[in-house]
Formats: sequence, C-alpha cells, structure tokens
Amino acid sequence: MFTKRKKSSSHRKRFTKRKALVGIIFGLIGGFLIRLFLYKWVVFPFQVNDHAMSNLPKGKTVLVWRFPSKSSFKRDMLVLIHHPNARDYTAIRRVSGLPGDTIQIKEGKLYINKQMKQSCCGGKFQPVSERKPILQNWMGSQKVQLGSNEVFLITDKAQEGADSTILGPISTDHIEGYIHIR
Repeated sequence: MFTKRKKSSSHRKRFTKRKALVGIIFGLIGGFLIRLFLYKWVVFPFQVNDHAMSNLPKGKTVLVWRFPSKSSFKRDMLVLIHHPNARDYTAIRRVSGLPGDTIQIKEGKLYINKQMKQSCCGGKFQPVSERKPILQNWMGSQKVQLGSNEVFLITDKAQEGADSTILGPISTDHIEGYIHIR
C-alpha cells in the first residue's frame, strides 16, 4: 500500500531555518510591543535639563516611573512635571506640600502647616514678589490651602529653576511620574 516517504535532510534544514526565522521575527515584534507598553504606561527615560536638584546633574538620564494612582505622593519624593502655564516647561522637582496642606512663604522661609520647612541644601526661599510668578493669583506672603489634587514642589537649589514658589501649586494631573534614585 502506501509507504511513508522519508523527508530529505535538506527539507528538514529548511523547515528548521524557517522556524528559527519566524521565532526571531516574533521575538523582535514582541520585544518592540513590550518596550512600547513599558514606555507608554510604566517607565520612560528623561534627561535632566537644569541644575535645580542637588543629586541630579544636568544631562543625566533618569528613569521616570508613572504613578499607579494619584494618591501615592509622599513628601520629598522627586517628580517630573509638565506645567500647562509654561508649555515647554518639563522638570524634576521635590514634593514638599501634599493635598490639603497649608503653605506660606514669609520672609524667605517656607512654612507647611505652620512648620518651617528646612531647605535641604541651605538655600533661602525667595519671596514670590521678587521671583515674578507665572500665576498672578499666587502670592507667597498669603496662606494657601492646597486643593485635593494639588501639590507644592520645590527645588533643592533656591536660585535654580522654577518651582511652586514661582508656578504656584501644581495640579497632580500635570505630574508625569516619579524618579527613584538609589
């Protein structure tokens, strides 16, 4: 009757090479899709664009982790902001005031919930009137209660870069993620 024909060794080699090629192509496509997913939803690189943070020199590339939820802010956390009132303004800043906190800058000193905030680098907080704030309604000498979706951000170096003493409270919607430094 019918006998099974043995496949030639050249046919098996072609079949094996084809399998390997298809595997490589699927691997590359899968890797690209995973990278795309991670950069869009989990983590992405950012190059530091100013000297405002003491432990992040200008030009250094850091990984920015996107927030799983907006309630995950902590004091002294480094975050990446993109402020709508200064469209090209993207920078790393330190969270100092959390939603619901009362903020006041008096005689160059920052008070959060009536307690003076110690500058991490010995800098003095300049009164807002001297720094020309972008937001006209933000006046540093007045007490400001942060809203449920606002944070107060500062720089480590008082004279470098814009922070909430200039920009005013920042909506959590404009924070793209946090920087974890070991």
